[in-house]
Amino acid sequence: MTGRSRSRGGRSGKARFPARIPFTRSRSRCVALPEFPPDRSAAVDTVTVLCTRKHPGGTVRNARTEVRNGGTVVVLTALAVEFEAVRARLTGCDWRREDDIGTQYLTGWVDGTPWQVALAEIGRGNDGAAVVTAKAVQLFAPRMVMFVGVAGALKDDVALGDVVVATKVYAVHGGKEEAGVFRARPNAWNLAHDLEQLARRTSKGDWAGAPGAGASAPRVHLDPVAVGEVVLNSTPSPLRKQLRAHYEDAVAIEMESAGMARAAAMSRDCAMTVRGISDRADGAKRVADRQGGQTLAARNAAAFAIGMIRGLRDGQGPGGPGKPVAAPEPVPTRPPGPRPRPPRRGTWAADEVVDVGGADYALEKQALVRRSLADGSARELGARALRVGPAEARGRQRHVWLRRVDVVDDRGRFAQEALSALRHENDLLRKLTPRPGLPAAGVHRTLGPRSALLSLPWPAAGHRAIGAAPTLSEAYGRTGPLRDGLLHRVLTGFADLADALGELHRAGFAHRCLEPDAVLLVDGGALHLRDLGLVFRSPVPGEGPAAHRAPEQWPGDFRPHQIGAATDVCQLASLAYWLISGEAPDTEAVVPLRVHVPKAPASLERLLDTALDPDPAARPNGPALAEGLRRSAADVETAVRRARADGFRTADEGATGEGATAC
Repeated sequence: MTGRSRSRGGRSGKARFPARIPFTRSRSRCVALPEFPPDRSAAVDTVTVLCTRKHPGGTVRNARTEVRNGGTVVVLTALAVEFEAVRARLTGCDWRREDDIGTQYLTGWVDGTPWQVALAEIGRGNDGAAVVTAKAVQLFAPRMVMFVGVAGALKDDVALGDVVVATKVYAVHGGKEEAGVFRARPNAWNLAHDLEQLARRTSKGDWAGAPGAGASAPRVHLDPVAVGEVVLNSTPSPLRKQLRAHYEDAVAIEMESAGMARAAAMSRDCAMTVRGISDRADGAKRVADRQGGQTLAARNAAAFAIGMIRGLRDGQGPGGPGKPVAAPEPVPTRPPGPRPRPPRRGTWAADEVVDVGGADYALEKQALVRRSLADGSARELGARALRVGPAEARGRQRHVWLRRVDVVDDRGRFAQEALSALRHENDLLRKLTPRPGLPAAGVHRTLGPRSALLSLPWPAAGHRAIGAAPTLSEAYGRTGPLRDGLLHRVLTGFADLADALGELHRAGFAHRCLEPDAVLLVDGGALHLRDLGLVFRSPVPGEGPAAHRAPEQWPGDFRPHQIGAATDVCQLASLAYWLISGEAPDTEAVVPLRVHVPKAPASLERLLDTALDPDPAARPNGPALAEGLRRSAADVETAVRRARADGFRTADEGATGEGATAC
């Protein structure tokens, strides 16, 4: 263990080389209007219509409102047979989305409806279902989450192939064993009333007439479901006795819905379970599976789930739950199909248009951010937005950086702090001395007691470039060392950015969230902060970007009393190290910079090594870091001039030699 070794929340103290951090490169600056899936283009009008509705932040519009804008329904499955049963009922399918833990989503459309389905196969178990549900809610902000799959019957009147919609989900393994007696302490989640009514209405329709459904319409049971952690395949078993004693009204048993229901309830999203009966949990499961029980059950469950989605209405509109959202009548270019509807409230989706200070801005897909606070008490939304609208708005800022905070639970520790931080940040920007590298003050709007929006100017790429300034991850989205000839420019840019941070430090604040997406590249070399990061937020364990987190920010080594200006110095040095070498440094054991870039000056290697020290007191301050970077840039320039002089001298000597030989 070296003097730099420490623990990051259980990580081994053994020195490790830093992992390669991939970044996605995108040069698009346009608002990308979605295209219809090829399977649906012949069946749906492609007419463009402008729809408006009132949003908590003012008027929100979608510049191109098409039939797809009903929203997203997340459908989770445990087994491949369940996944394929749902997939067979979707059109325009494509592997498009992935969450931050690597869950792969197949997105497709329920034909003839405005609903998109995000489909994933996640395996068995409640723990995995809970984690994936929480991530899916953050990624898609769905209208609802469904778990579609197979289950074992617990009642004799529930036949193989029947469909069960869970009106109540029991987590059956909670309890207490005392004096040889099991005392149940169950958790339970009820199905929302409007979804239960939709299920009852769907069961009375022709949902089984969908392609692939059973030959005769199976029965639909709206009853409780028991959810455990083991596969029940025996009649005389302790679990069966427990179910009869404590959960007598449960008609089926499965292994995932409790995790999904719990995660959805914590984020106040709607969730429901649709299961097809594949066996009777009586010891004959393998026989039933060999006879196609799972295939039939999954097929019927998928058919009913899609039937429910077809009948789904966006309850967020002014018509209230169960009523369609009204939209202006489009001018048809062909026989009319399903009515277009505006996006539901709070989707924060690409191409959604937000009114900011009297100007309309369309959210760009490339920089959309959706996340929740650590305690789940509020949601943070971010997006780069492009100005759209009439010609008289041309004098306004072309691109802006939008951030919105929506409070979910007022009792949360950080909810009100996050809400007020937007206003305080804008006030601070008005007071700071304007200088290159710092963002300019923007527009702050209070959208109500539980929501606020901050718009900051996003600088243009430069005089010779078109569009918004790229982030560092967009401009240098590559792996491997920095290309020769750029080092002097990069060091100068980081020195100027260190000076800009010094202005913030002198006011008594620190950014604490420096990462490639938070730094913009202007005019091909100057670096500019996108915003002020976490400047008005309380330190929490694990804050900041994982790849460039300072040692005192890690959960296993959290030192809130040492988080401040020195944290920014460490993060800025980490960014410089990454950009120059192509590798993010591991501050437990920093690999010398010249291992990656042999031509780098020794002075730069020493400077970054000191700035990445685990002890904040051992790091240089902002002005010292800026001065050291400029000295290193001067060393680079001196080395380049010396190399050029040596090259000219070699060429002259070669020419003299050739002349003598010719004579």
